[in-house]
Amino acid sequence: MLLISIVVISILLTASLVYFQIYPLNLNLLWKIPLTLVGSYFCLLILIVGTIILLTYIIRPVDKKSRFSRFLRRMNVEVAQIVNFFFGIRIKKYNMDLIPKDRKFLVVSNHQSNFDPLILINVLKEPNLILIMKDNILKVPILNRWLVSAGFLPLDRENNREALKTVLEACNWVSDGYTLGVYPEGTRSKTGQLLPLRTGIFKVALKSQCPIVVCACDGMYKVKKNFPILPTKIFFKVSKVLTYEEIKDLSTNEIGEIVSNIMKQDLEEARSKYSYLKNKKTRV
Repeated sequence: MLLISIVVISILLTASLVYFQIYPLNLNLLWKIPLTLVGSYFCLLILIVGTIILLTYIIRPVDKKSRFSRFLRRMNVEVAQIVNFFFGIRIKKYNMDLIPKDRKFLVVSNHQSNFDPLILINVLKEPNLILIMKDNILKVPILNRWLVSAGFLPLDRENNREALKTVLEACNWVSDGYTLGVYPEGTRSKTGQLLPLRTGIFKVALKSQCPIVVCACDGMYKVKKNFPILPTKIFFKVSKVLTYEEIKDLSTNEIGEIVSNIMKQDLEEARSKYSYLKNKKTRV
């Protein structure tokens, strides 16, 4: 909606220029049309996003379940759509009908790129979605305040006590009806092959008694190579939904093995089936 609104306003501003400055036709001013369209689009985008960022610093501390926090999560969806559009990312979605109607679930996916969270946000379009993120993102100015204010949970992988606190907080969020997104590999795969999963995060599903939505994503490695000349097709599949009844008697390691096998199988099948994923080269 934000993207559409900005485009519409930009077109109106450009139309005003054409009417008041170029009409009747003045060939010497025609170059202003594309310039005005692009310029007004980015000016409006910067103005809106900048205002939101300013609010995250004014409204302190932020209640993660407040209206403002919910507003930021909705903005995450809009921003994800804008970024995907700008970088020419075209998501090919499969099995989306498997997603539970009850938005209280843990969604996990493999991790290839910094764009992965934006793909997940864009696909789910869920204002109640929060993500567990690396704690080093807290070192990034502006972005850190935005994400924390939206309810995203930083995870310190070097401190087990702090990591446990994050997991317990995540359990509370899911128990309250929120959707939690996690990349259990813990870091991006530089080869595209699935890394061993950090299984501790599956405690969230056990403690919150929620299903696990297992997803597989591929093709993100091509964005840097294709941008800005070519669009990039991304494979995203909801591979399987593990109900709480299926996992309640399993250990986190056993759940991790099941999830890992599901992801591996779907990635292998997709790479053999879809031409836009074939001829994958190892990333550096």
